[in-house]
Amino acid sequence: MPVSGLVVTLSTDEAAARDAVEWLASDERFEVGATGGDNERRLPLTLETADERANRACWDELQAHIGIDFVDVVCVFFA
Repeated sequence: MPVSGLVVTLSTDEAAARDAVEWLASDERFEVGATGGDNERRLPLTLETADERANRACWDELQAHIGIDFVDVVCVFFA
């Protein structure tokens, strides 16, 4: 089971960024942290999927979302 620590950079388009945060918060695969500090566009989160195929599919969703400009990988663990 892959578990990834990520930081997403949200879009400068406020409506798209809000949509991304709402999607991430409503999806049980993600544990969403809080923005804060100097850059309100950076959002920490944890992604947990059942297997590598599900993990890749989720990555495709993250990269395709208009409200997410970039995804930084902090760490990946396999349980």
